[in-house]
Parts: sequence; structure tokens; C-alpha cells
Amino acid sequence: MNSQPTTAEVPRIRLGIDLGTTRTVMAVCDAFGQAQVLPNAEGDWSTPSVVAIEDGEPIVGQEAVRYADVDPDSVIRFAKRSTGSKAPLLVRGGVPYTALLVQTVILKKMARDAKAATGGEIAAATITVPAFFDERKRREVLRAGTLAGLPSLSILNEPTAAAIDYGFLDAGNAPKTSKRNILVYDLGGGTFDVSLVSLHRDGIDVLAVDGNARLGGADWDQKIAEQLIMRAGKQTTLTAAQKEAAQRRLAPICEAAKHTLTTRKSAKVSAVIAGVNVQMDVTRDEFQKWTAALLDRTRFLIKKVLGEAKVRAEDLEAVLLVGGSTRMPQVPEMLSRFGAKVRASHSPDQAVARGAAIFASEKLADTLLSEASRQDEPEDSPENVSGSRVPPSTPSTLNTGRAQRTQDGGVLVSRQFQIRDVNSHDLGVIGIELVTRRPLRQIMIPRNTRLPAKLTKRFQTVHDNQTSVTIRVVEGGDRLGNGSSSVGSFAVVGLREGLPKGTPIDVTFGYNAFGVLEVTADIHGGSSMKVVVDRKAADDDDDDFDKMIEELLALDD
Repeated sequence: MNSQPTTAEVPRIRLGIDLGTTRTVMAVCDAFGQAQVLPNAEGDWSTPSVVAIEDGEPIVGQEAVRYADVDPDSVIRFAKRSTGSKAPLLVRGGVPYTALLVQTVILKKMARDAKAATGGEIAAATITVPAFFDERKRREVLRAGTLAGLPSLSILNEPTAAAIDYGFLDAGNAPKTSKRNILVYDLGGGTFDVSLVSLHRDGIDVLAVDGNARLGGADWDQKIAEQLIMRAGKQTTLTAAQKEAAQRRLAPICEAAKHTLTTRKSAKVSAVIAGVNVQMDVTRDEFQKWTAALLDRTRFLIKKVLGEAKVRAEDLEAVLLVGGSTRMPQVPEMLSRFGAKVRASHSPDQAVARGAAIFASEKLADTLLSEASRQDEPEDSPENVSGSRVPPSTPSTLNTGRAQRTQDGGVLVSRQFQIRDVNSHDLGVIGIELVTRRPLRQIMIPRNTRLPAKLTKRFQTVHDNQTSVTIRVVEGGDRLGNGSSSVGSFAVVGLREGLPKGTPIDVTFGYNAFGVLEVTADIHGGSSMKVVVDRKAADDDDDDFDKMIEELLALDD
């Protein structure tokens, strides 16, 4: 790809970014819609998601990895695992480096490097997130992208992006009646997602998702680190602080050992821990024994997804491996026992970024429809307790006239490509249980519901002459609301006088395919209120924090 534009007009690029726990990859689509991974400024195809702070200035990528040899306590790794938390991962010069700030500086480098690699300007960008990220985490990723200066921003689930990369062109060559169930097994450096998708000629239907935002290759590395620390502890007494410091310093050593065990039956590992020189020979069998429980956690989630979608393992056409950690031999060995053909994507590390680039390109080329035209309601549409029906699951259409090459001589054709996704967490409201007066979560849109979706349920006032009603919208959590993530809240005020206890309140949730939630409350007696919760607009504003980030980012411009 040329580093300078070939015409007077600066090219407008559509950037896909796989913002990973351990590495970040970016891609764009060429003139024929083929996704191409971009090199960073150092000429590498991926960038370590590592940030070091040197004299108050953030350093990103491989240079930050090297800086760990000089000052490991000033290096931040695995920030993605803390997405949504305001707790600082590191404080230097009075600056709290939260996950938001760390991911912002990483995305800023990606934007700068993409412009340098293409000679163009970014017109649109899609950042991928784990399918199991909740609303708070998704909003934070969007905010990081906005602070990094990325325009026309959207987010996309990582397994969905991988499925797009796998099936976009191939689906166009499939028979119209062909539908193929694919299980996407995405084990990255710090997160795990599993998605069941159906590929067909005109697009992709996501059937069910699950995952663990704190399970990934780094946990396999940690098992090696624990063995090294245990051996050091037999030679000297280690304090808790020494063990914690050792974990940070051992991360790259243990990752390298894991890579060796991927291709060889044994590895030699050596490290200095609290002044003690530790050497250890590790066999692949030993490593797999230490990490068997981690692998079992992914297997449990696979069974859960298949069960929720009512799909048998033998009905899978393939299991698609995504993420660098799927190169470990134990992963395909475990998956092969499900009976489906295990396929590694042509590059497990790059599939997500390529799919995000296709999505960004298709989204900008025309209009990604916010609401497809309504279809007749099917007979098997789900029904809630008050008799309301969830509307038919209409698709999000990439209606772009995308250029493709035919197999018979390069003639260009165009077609629509539809992506139908699901919500990864229950969406509900917090109400009051009439008997116990305790808070109680009422699920409005269950997890793995096809989007867009709309559903109405009936509640009631709890007091005579009640003058207002507060609607608290939450995601996830248990039946009492514990562990839920707040999406937003609003009040319906000015209720007419004299309303008796038990006056009906109809609450309607409408959730479209792009993360926009519309909540309506209608009080019998005339009052109503509607609020739109948009991921891009629902974040907590913090002007001082934004200004601090802008000043830090200006240091490397």
C-alpha cells in the first residue's frame, strides 16, 4: 500500500481496530473490498497493548515493552481487563492512568500509524470489543475512541467481526438455501468469547454469545509464573509485594515459554526472583495439566451457548479458531472432541481486525439502516406476561453495493449483506417487590435476544397519590439487581392527583442493532415519558479528565 496518495485528493480510509488485551491490530479495505492489515510505524503487523510512562510521557507498543527492562513498575499491561473501572492502574506525575486513558493513547497511536501507512485521512472507524462486555465497558471504549480523535465511530463484537472475515466473500458463493452453523471460539490474550453464528448467502445471523472478560492467554502465562515463584519460595521467604512484583516482571518470560510449548514438547525457563536464580524445565504435558481448569471454563461456556441456542454439536459445520491463544495444541484437541471440524482462521491474530475493517467500510459506503422495514409478525414471535410480542427480528443491512470479483473473469457485482446480532446481557429495570418491599430486577429483554427488539411489560405504583415514578435501567446482575451495571435512569413526574396504589405503568424497551436503547413509560391516567440511551451520549462527562487526556496526547503529536 502506498505511503503517499497517488492523486491530489487525500484518500478517506475506513479503519478497523482490534483493541486487544495484549496486542492491537488495525486493517482497512482496498478498492475491491478486500481487508488488508496495516503495519504500524515500526513496520510490525501488530502493536503490543502496553504503555510505559517515561518522564511523564506515555510510550506505546514495542518501545514500552523494551522500557520494562529499565523500569517495569512504570509499565502498564492488560489495561483492557480493567475497562469500565475508574481505579488507576498507575499514577505518575499526579496523573491517574486508568484503563480509559491507557486505551485512549493506544488508539491515538493506531490512528496516527494508519494515516502514515495509507497517506489518507480516517473517515470512519470500528473498534471491536468482547461480546460479553457490558454497556458500561462498551461506552468507555467508544469514549476512548472519541478522545483519540476517531470519527464516525462504531463498535462491533469480536466474534462477529471474525465471522464477517470468515464468511463475507464465501457466503456470496454459497447456494441461496445454504445455512451453515459456525462456532467462533475466540481466545485472546486477556478475554474469551464464544459465539454461535449462522452463515448464509446474504449475511450472518448471530444466534447466541457468551464469554469471560477476564480469561485469556495471560492466565495460561500466569500458571507458569506461579510455578517459578513457588520454586523461588522454596529457597527464600517471599513477601506478598515481592510475589506481586515478580508476576509483573515474569509476564514476558512466561509468554515466551508458552509460545515455545506451542511448537515444542518442552521449554527451559529461567528468571531471577528476589535475587534467587530459578531455572525450570517444563513439558507440554505439565503445562496442560497446570492449565486444564482454564480450558474447562471455555468448554463449559461452549456447552452453555449450544444449549441456549438449541443447536447440537454435530450440527456445526466448523469451529472457527480466533485469537493467538488458540494456537496452543490443547485448544484444537479439546474442540475436536465436539465432533465439528476445527478450522483456524487464515490468521487468528488478524481475523478480528479484518472483519472490523469490512464492517467500517460497508457502514460508511452507504447507510447502515438503523431500523429495517417492519415485516409481518411471525406466529412464533415470543410473548411476555402482558401479551405484548417482541417485534420480528429485522436485520441491520450493510446496503452498500459492495464491489466483488466473480469467478469467471473479474466482473464486478454488488449485493446486500445483513448482520443480525444479539444482546449479550439481560436488559431490565429495578422495581420494588410488593410483598417484601425489596429491590427486584425485572428482565425486559433477555440476553441472546435478536436485535432489534421491542418489548412492553406492566408495573404498578406502590403508593396512593404517588406523584412520580423513577425508572432505573440496568444490564446483567441477579434477580435482586446485585452485580448489575447501570445503563441510566429517568423520572416520570407530574402524575395527576388522586392516583390509587396499583395504577398500571407500561414500560417499553426498544433496543436497536447499534446500541441505542429507547425506554418509554406510560402511566394510566395520562402521563408518559420517553428517553433515548445512546452509547455515544450516555457516558459521564468529565471535562477536566478529557482536558488532561488531550494535553497528554499532545505530547506525541
